[in-house]
Amino acid sequence: AKPASRKRAVSNRGGGGGTATKDSKAVIFSSSEAVLDVLSVQCRQEFGDGALSRIVGASTHEERTEALDRFGTQAACFLLLLPVRACASGLTLTVADHCFLIELQGNGGQELQLINRVYRIGQSRPVTVKKFVAADTIEERMLELRKRSRGLLAAREQPAAAETAAEADAAAVPALSSGEEAGKGAHKSANAEAQTERFEDLRFLYGGARARG
Repeated sequence: AKPASRKRAVSNRGGGGGTATKDSKAVIFSSSEAVLDVLSVQCRQEFGDGALSRIVGASTHEERTEALDRFGTQAACFLLLLPVRACASGLTLTVADHCFLIELQGNGGQELQLINRVYRIGQSRPVTVKKFVAADTIEERMLELRKRSRGLLAAREQPAAAETAAEADAAAVPALSSGEEAGKGAHKSANAEAQTERFEDLRFLYGGARARG
């Protein structure tokens, strides 16, 4: 997604696929203060100063409170720009019904934490979430890797259809009877397997980036 497309989506409060109404409000998260600077300038130019509220990493408690109050109480203020590091938790923003994640975060849990600022107890409207991924960058590889990891985890957690409880118990007997040495061997094997998976993940992630570079 290019900066212009991200700005258009913010302007539309969700774009063509959203559920925006005249009462809709949007929270915009970014890991970069510089990106928020650009969005702030563009949105102020298009909508005016009153349409935008913002918190920066260096904001004081009073400034944070003022920005949140303005976003929550003034109908004309429909955009709230927040830095990920300073505002990932501890906020309830159910007055908004749109959430924009300007960059892909390092893990899915972090993204859920941000979304849960808007989609949480007290929210009475459908919530539209938009995540932006920059085309032809490492972000695409990160997204692919995340999807692949989820698939592997699901496959591991799903028990084999043919395995019964009795079969599982029988399979565990040799390992238990072999004593401490067998336990150490299994632990080493698990560590080696985990290290191999991490290496393959890194090669998948950065190998593609080097190939394109």
